[in-house]
Amino acid sequence: MSATKNREKQIEEIFESLHVLKRKLSEAYSSRDKIDITLSRWLVLRVVMQHSGAGVREISNLLGITSSAATQLISCLVKKNYLTREGDSEDRRALKIKLFARAKREHQGPLSVV
Repeated sequence: MSATKNREKQIEEIFESLHVLKRKLSEAYSSRDKIDITLSRWLVLRVVMQHSGAGVREISNLLGITSSAATQLISCLVKKNYLTREGDSEDRRALKIKLFARAKREHQGPLSVV
């Protein structure tokens, strides 16, 4: 296969993947109404599901937002019993963010779309 045809095929595959991702995100966003959270909070939950025990700085870096914004989103999710903050035994200043039982249950439902 020539380099041009190979490149065209790769571009086509990327566009197909983007279309699938867009559809899945749309489905996920519409299903989030069942759990009463914003898209930003839902994205935080997804990051914590994939990186359990991450700190606020790591979560903010993964989402491309400030630590302050991540802290606000996490605080709201803690109040709604989706997340929990746990102290780090190695660094008392650090907190590990983990899923709370409610989020673990709903991970099998509305949160599992993507």
